[in-house]
Amino acid sequence: MPFTQAPARPDSTAPDTPGARSSTTGTGLTAALARHQRLDAVVVGLVAALIGGAFLWVPSIWYDEAATVVAATRDWPGLWRTVQSVDAVHMGWYAAMHLWFDLIGYSPVTLRLPSVLCIGITSGLLVILARRFMPRRGAVAAGLLFAVLPRTTLVGTEGRTFALSALLAVALTLLLLTALDRSLQVNDSTRSRLPPATWWWAGYAALTIVSTTFFLYLALLVVAHAVTVLIVIAVRTPLTRTEIRAGVSFAVAATIGAIGTAPLALMAADQAGQVGWIDPPSIETVAHFLVTQWSPNNPGFAWLMWGLVALGVGASCLRREHRGTLAKLLPWLLVPSLALLALSFVGDPLWSPRYQTFSAPALALLMALGTTFIPSRRGVAVLLIVAAAVSAPSWSEQRQPTAKDGAAWDQVANVVSEERISSASSLEEGIIYGPVRRHAGATSRIISYTYPEAFTGMKDFTLQTHASETGGLWENQHDVENVLGEVDDLDVVWLVTSDRQDWRPKVTEMLDERGFALEQEWNLSRSNVLKFSR
Repeated sequence: MPFTQAPARPDSTAPDTPGARSSTTGTGLTAALARHQRLDAVVVGLVAALIGGAFLWVPSIWYDEAATVVAATRDWPGLWRTVQSVDAVHMGWYAAMHLWFDLIGYSPVTLRLPSVLCIGITSGLLVILARRFMPRRGAVAAGLLFAVLPRTTLVGTEGRTFALSALLAVALTLLLLTALDRSLQVNDSTRSRLPPATWWWAGYAALTIVSTTFFLYLALLVVAHAVTVLIVIAVRTPLTRTEIRAGVSFAVAATIGAIGTAPLALMAADQAGQVGWIDPPSIETVAHFLVTQWSPNNPGFAWLMWGLVALGVGASCLRREHRGTLAKLLPWLLVPSLALLALSFVGDPLWSPRYQTFSAPALALLMALGTTFIPSRRGVAVLLIVAAAVSAPSWSEQRQPTAKDGAAWDQVANVVSEERISSASSLEEGIIYGPVRRHAGATSRIISYTYPEAFTGMKDFTLQTHASETGGLWENQHDVENVLGEVDDLDVVWLVTSDRQDWRPKVTEMLDERGFALEQEWNLSRSNVLKFSR
């Protein structure tokens, strides 16, 4: 079966053919189609960016985002030392965010803004990619369904690499399909009209290296692409030199990408212990794949989602001309997750729902494929409205102040900042950073990294080795008992501590012996803030 887009539907325009009324008319139709496609992509991308970016400043920064802040705000030698010991899988992301912060500065909004831009661009590119498989209304539906997918609306408010991984996955897939088209269509009648496939394969190899530098797990997408290429070539019988050349071209490009990725992969392999928090695969993993991975905390959307996928896959299996579409989308959706699960069974657990965010565009495409079998445009429009409505509770929940792991760090910073503003400016203040909830390797000093203005000027007398000098993400600090003499020249001492590993009793007792009394206490989500004064 030729590796070309599906036959045109009533609301799509077929490419020029020898039977076209005239080459001039065909050229005009092609140009009009390209203009519509670009306009659709821009409009859908803007809508997706608005959905993803609305109220992104409301939720507090949390632990994972703090890792981005801490790493990306270091100087280049410090960042290089960091990724050699931890988070090598995010090396490219940290470097890019370093440049971003150098350009516009750090704030919670600027931290998350790149993810919003990535979601918008991904949705736009998805429209362009979808036009290879389905008519215009299906392509627009693909971009909009991706925009309201609960996993998408979540990563759009995250200062992490996951939204970018989805963008890179779509770009890689576009390059693959273009390169494969060019390779399989090169013959005497088309050679003069088609660009050399070699350059597209070179671009694919280069983008593979770049992509895996930003997020190493994108190497699994190349494995999925290998499955796609094998299927596409296998169904073209009998095999000719053209098919063999296309397969060899992919193999060479993928090998170059693998060689370029190998140093980073080896570095990351030495850091496997940092994902020790991931549970081994179990029967619950099935539910995580079906619901949590794509529709966290929203089973209703998961039912709608898989219903559309079933409609698209089932109907496509019945229509021969659509089966090639499944060969391009199902491996993208399934192979990365299955590969991670397989690796988790034979080695350290690696499968986590958010790590497969880069497969979310494939899911949106399969959902959109289901909409193409709905007979009317009005029916598709109603379905999109229903999808947005079912997704809305997730979108709202993800934009609550404590949406991210219950963190309320911005509230901690606001309390400290407002209280300091109302106090005498001549007071000498110090701070004790206690534990932070659920992360034994860090302290509540993490809040000062993400909301630094509130803590400026305080004496951080428990700090032993600054985070930038440890080679890891977090600092080392003295035991409070060993440096308590440092409070003798202070007027105010603050304590920020977890509500679980609670330092309030012991610190209150130690400071009482030094002449400090508890002046005020604030109990916030997962954190306690105490102010002691003489």
